[in-house]
Amino acid sequence: MNPLWLVAIGGGIGAAARVAVANLFGSGSFPLGILLVNVFGSFLLGLLVFLGDGAVSPDLRQFAGAGVLGGFTTFSTFSVDTFRLFEEQQWALAFGNVVLSVALSLLGILLAKLAAGVMAPA
Repeated sequence: MNPLWLVAIGGGIGAAARVAVANLFGSGSFPLGILLVNVFGSFLLGLLVFLGDGAVSPDLRQFAGAGVLGGFTTFSTFSVDTFRLFEEQQWALAFGNVVLSVALSLLGILLAKLAAGVMAPA
């Protein structure tokens, strides 16, 4: 299948999943749904990257990585949510969202690397 179609189909699936998770966890003033999406998506993308080329076909990598996970995780939604918190002068929530999103997403990548067996724990 054409790689652009793989990315387009996967992106639609990922975007729909993102909206579902954001709606499921988005009832409070803190954008928990998007935080969860970005952390879990970082973990899954880390697994895809660190499992190696032999473990995942190029087509699956395009579909799942650029497509599904590209549509699932979103920096733009994170940025809008954080900006709105700043506009509402909810400083602690805004800064908490920035710190938690970045730190936990990096932790997701580290955990994926460990899970893929690329790196032994220190």
